[in-house]
Amino acid sequence: MVASPVPPPDELPVSAEAVLDEVSLLIALLGTDGNVLYVNGEVLRRSSDAYETIVGRPFATSRWWTFRPGQSDQIQQAIERALQGRVSHLDIEAQIVPSQRIIVDFELRPLRSATGAIVAILAQGHDITEQRAVERKLREANFRWRIVADFGVDWELWLHPAGHVLYSSPACQRITGYTPDELTEAKVSLVQLIHPDDRKRVSALITEAFSGSPGHSQRWRIVRRDGLLRWVSMSWQSVFDEQGKPMGVRFSVRDVDDLHYAEEEQQRLLAAYRTLARHFPRGLVALLDAETRFVVCDGPALDALPFDSMSITGKRVVEVVEPAVWSEVQPLLSRTLDGREVAEVVCVGNTTWLLHLTPIPDDHGRISHIIASAVKSQDSWLEPREPPTSPRR
Repeated sequence: MVASPVPPPDELPVSAEAVLDEVSLLIALLGTDGNVLYVNGEVLRRSSDAYETIVGRPFATSRWWTFRPGQSDQIQQAIERALQGRVSHLDIEAQIVPSQRIIVDFELRPLRSATGAIVAILAQGHDITEQRAVERKLREANFRWRIVADFGVDWELWLHPAGHVLYSSPACQRITGYTPDELTEAKVSLVQLIHPDDRKRVSALITEAFSGSPGHSQRWRIVRRDGLLRWVSMSWQSVFDEQGKPMGVRFSVRDVDDLHYAEEEQQRLLAAYRTLARHFPRGLVALLDAETRFVVCDGPALDALPFDSMSITGKRVVEVVEPAVWSEVQPLLSRTLDGREVAEVVCVGNTTWLLHLTPIPDDHGRISHIIASAVKSQDSWLEPREPPTSPRR
């Protein structure tokens, strides 16, 4: 294949000037005095100025950037560096059209003659306004994300699909005693943090997480750097990029050690309370919260009522008793929530009960619970007893 002969510049189908006029770059040719010798078509298409009002004027003091103090000095310094044979790059805010400002990434480059002397300066600029706007939004989004992640109470953890740690929030050190860098640089592994008795279960949870299933509030124990054990609660969600490609899993880990033992203590106390209530003589005992929900209710007399302990747990009194009974009980509960102890006789159908309500305040003096005890005044619920027999003589 024979190469086509290269025509000399003066025989090209279009002139170099025509080519420059069609490119999207902002191009200006400057003389060694810093005045404009030529601007291309893109400058004229964007500007409201006529070609004659641009050419022959100093480039550094153009109205396009003199509105912002200091920019003319930056351009003049770049021109001087170009005259010394150096290339300069600078970002300038330009107002080519009075109603619009853009950001231009300028390069000023010296042009030399065949003898090597600098005879002109080429200034070419890219409009990077949209690029900078996107970058600003990304910076702002990243800043907000880092504020949420870095200053959150929870330990935020991002695992790569291969299993290594991509990100660990600063809360990691407060919860585990290890720094985030120790995890991301694999100086300590997640396995080391998990209590040996929980490793099999947590491994199964992580496998489940990477299968795409979200998870919430799964508890396990960690072994801190100082050797102390802490209960944590872990939730997770898969991470995908814009094309839907898996990027790993984000885990949120919260220290729930105090809560865990408080709940254990609460369950122990409730079990003890339920045992006491179950053996309360001739009646029943209930523990109500501040919204009059049944926390615990038990006792021998409960067998005489149309509900059982389990069915009413978590329900409010108004949801359990008949409207007529509620009309009698509601004022008594209101007085108790005001902090007063109440003892009243209440009729339920043909049965009379002695109801005793005791308010229980929290550490701030607010009523958090009510202890309610009720004793039947009749013995109809008791098993019939055999009449005593006369002693033999």
